[in-house]
Amino acid sequence: MEQICLFNQSIWKVFEVFVDEPLKIHYIKEISRKINLAPTSVKKYLLDMEKQKILMKKKGERFEGYIANRDGETFLFSKKIFNLVKLNSSGIINYIIENIHPKSIVLYGSYFRGEDVNESDIDLFILSNVRKNFDLDKFEKLLKRKIHIIIENNFKKINPNLQMEIINGQVLFGYLKNE
Repeated sequence: MEQICLFNQSIWKVFEVFVDEPLKIHYIKEISRKINLAPTSVKKYLLDMEKQKILMKKKGERFEGYIANRDGETFLFSKKIFNLVKLNSSGIINYIIENIHPKSIVLYGSYFRGEDVNESDIDLFILSNVRKNFDLDKFEKLLKRKIHIIIENNFKKINPNLQMEIINGQVLFGYLKNE
């Protein structure tokens, strides 16, 4: 099966609709208006993503539409990459680095796994000797998610279950040692 490239800007825009609202049924005309792309192009990309099992057709109230295939590995992997790119391009990582010079920053939880929905937050763990409250409004608006930050100066002080969740996350800056 031929793989589609999500790094085509138009496909990326179509995919973003499903990333932002993965539980909603989306329709061709609605997507077309939302991202300012011709319905024929939207339909082509939707069919391509359906073939890749990124999306599924689903009957809506009146018409058939598309919904994210949240159980599919391809959707979850693609969304995980999308989330990482979006988080990095938001500037929040550089903002944190410039403000507290942490030893490490780790993304964990549903946003990292690509399982987040509209109400989910973004979980960041920061290993740092400096504690600071951040103004995250700008980043939360840009990312369309609340951001939950845990700052700790000693990784061992954290609950073992949370430690495991963080260890299974993605290091965005520095390194994480279980000392």
